[in-house]
Amino acid sequence: PPPYYDTNYVKRYSKTFTLGVPIVSKSLRINLQAKVSGNSLQYYPTPTYSTGLFVNTSLFGFYVMPGFMSIHQGSKRRGTSDFNDYQLNVYSKRFFFDVSLQLYKGFYLNNTYSYPPYQAQENYYQRSDLYAISGGFNIYYVFNNKRFSYRAPFSFTQSQIKSAGSLIVGTYLSDFSFTADSSVVDDKIQYLFPSFPLLKSANSFSTGLSFGYAYTFVLKKQWYITTTAVP
Repeated sequence: PPPYYDTNYVKRYSKTFTLGVPIVSKSLRINLQAKVSGNSLQYYPTPTYSTGLFVNTSLFGFYVMPGFMSIHQGSKRRGTSDFNDYQLNVYSKRFFFDVSLQLYKGFYLNNTYSYPPYQAQENYYQRSDLYAISGGFNIYYVFNNKRFSYRAPFSFTQSQIKSAGSLIVGTYLSDFSFTADSSVVDDKIQYLFPSFPLLKSANSFSTGLSFGYAYTFVLKKQWYITTTAVP
């Protein structure tokens, strides 16, 4: 059949798959703010740099970042976090999909030293019992889908051989929850959060629309740089 893409802009490799070992830093944060006082709790997992594995074909890609392949930083002051991070990407001609799942356990209070009871202690306030899970699904439509390839920069099964860009419109679903053995507010600062007396768990579900733009700059027909903003 005739090629779907404009061959002056996109070169495809239909029988190619790619393997990669990326080194990334990902995170899952819990931010709680009291409406009246404005005081907040900013729970972060221990900073890590992790290596993972991604596999991409001409249709889909899979990315996994297991926690045991991570390098933990600052664990003495911040404690340690156990986590697993998964992501599935499907790139069709007009649409692309993202499915993600994040499982994290063990957090520290990033703004510990904002509160007087903690300012004299060396380590951050830590919660090894705090567990969070996040899942999401996104679907996007690429308008200039004959001249602009979203697979080129993200799955490497195509090449952008001439600069082009496209508007992107989509929708998303996201579900986030956390749970702990006791209140996430320490007794020392309970008086600052009167609306959080026994807060041990919470759940948040969100959905909405997103839109943005992506552009690929081709340099000397051998290199390209892609910028994407989809708020």
